[in-house]
Amino acid sequence: CKAQTQSGWLERKDSEGWLSEVSMLLDLCVHCADLSGPCRPWPLMHKWTSRVLEEFWTQGDMEKDHGLSVGPGNDRAKAKDMPLGQCFFIEAFVKPLWIEWGKVVPETKVCFANLKSNLEFWRQEAEKRKKE
Repeated sequence: CKAQTQSGWLERKDSEGWLSEVSMLLDLCVHCADLSGPCRPWPLMHKWTSRVLEEFWTQGDMEKDHGLSVGPGNDRAKAKDMPLGQCFFIEAFVKPLWIEWGKVVPETKVCFANLKSNLEFWRQEAEKRKKE
């Protein structure tokens, strides 16, 4: 396989090393797709965040119903802390992943721009709720 790439990873001669790198790249792609919600434009990001949180809170409700301790982020009663949780999730998991993905696929810079904008929104929202 010969293709022009900035990093040169497709020009490698050893097929085992090349396949390992392709596998890693595909894994990274799947993780980016899984964690792409915060990288979408605000209306879509908000919709996906609401859906995911509802799923987590439903799980928390079931944990309470069964007398189990409620997992982190699953307690509907702590919804006030949700913006802070979103900031943590984006900073700890989403942002580092998308920084690396942007090095591989620079065309995704629009996704990273959305991510930064959405993170700033959640930071402001966390500050507002802290004052309440």
